[in-house]
Amino acid sequence: MQFSSFAHPRAALRFAQRAVAADPADWRNWYQLGLVEYQLGDSAGARRSLARAAERDSGWEAHFQLGSLALLVGKRAEFWREMKAALSAVTPAQAPPVLNEAWGQSRGRPGRMMASLSR
Repeated sequence: MQFSSFAHPRAALRFAQRAVAADPADWRNWYQLGLVEYQLGDSAGARRSLARAAERDSGWEAHFQLGSLALLVGKRAEFWREMKAALSAVTPAQAPPVLNEAWGQSRGRPGRMMASLSR
């Protein structure tokens, strides 16, 4: 569905809403809904959906996506909270995207990155 959302976002929204209704426990359904909502310009709806995804995901991906959205909408404190949550659940092999994003936002200052992640 993710690729079809670019061509037909309204249809993708309906599919994502149906998926959430059919299986609200699956974090990936909330994640897809959040992506489509963001694409349609509903940042608040996207944040709510991604937050629900993060509540249901025992891994790191939903936290990473929620943090990325927070960064896009200018909520730096929320970005750092979500990166910290993502890092607490990530395996070493999966850590590079999270660490790269945190490093980029710390502007290459290790002390800033460590301070932000330890709050």
